[in-house]
Amino acid sequence: EHREYQPGDDIRHLDWSAVARSDKLSIKLFREEITPHLDIIFDLSSSMAVNKAKYDALVSMAGILKRAALNSGFSVDNWLVKEMCRKIEPSALPIEAWPDFSPDYNGSTGKTLCNLLPKLKAGGARILISDLFWEEDPMNILNRVSSEAALVVIIQLVAAQDVSPELYGNIRAVDAESGQALELICDDGLLNEYKANFERHRQYWKECCTKTGTIF
Repeated sequence: EHREYQPGDDIRHLDWSAVARSDKLSIKLFREEITPHLDIIFDLSSSMAVNKAKYDALVSMAGILKRAALNSGFSVDNWLVKEMCRKIEPSALPIEAWPDFSPDYNGSTGKTLCNLLPKLKAGGARILISDLFWEEDPMNILNRVSSEAALVVIIQLVAAQDVSPELYGNIRAVDAESGQALELICDDGLLNEYKANFERHRQYWKECCTKTGTIF
């Protein structure tokens, strides 16, 4: 069967002969013996809303991934991670109606994933969206998220100011989760040290993902 192309569809399924006949993009539909499943896990710690652009990107990504999965014939479960992992039900609920979809948790969502990750559907695909600003060892989280999964993808969502903050002089830095404050003199040396630490943290996540067969 065929249906009209929608944003997020796999372009490999485009029916080019139908395009030539009608000048409209059409997608071929295939009936699978097993319905594929996707679990999307959202980190809703306070740092995910450090600015409006970062939060808007989180909301947009939620919509894109959900729509692309549904268009491809997947069933989808959405999980919001704060002090516990909460599944959105019904799964067809539009994003604007999701309860408590606000990054305002001041604890460690990394710890939640380590200790309170629910039983996810075996044999499914899983996507975790987070800035990964946790102290928990990535291997502890990846081993749990990847257990019995067919595919695991980690999407690190960060703001421009997370990667390269533009701060100089006397500043008061406040941790988005803990509220801990530090009085600092911010100069090129401190900024370079921060950037080096940020990149080392990212590289360590990449290495751990490689060890567990996870896509980063």
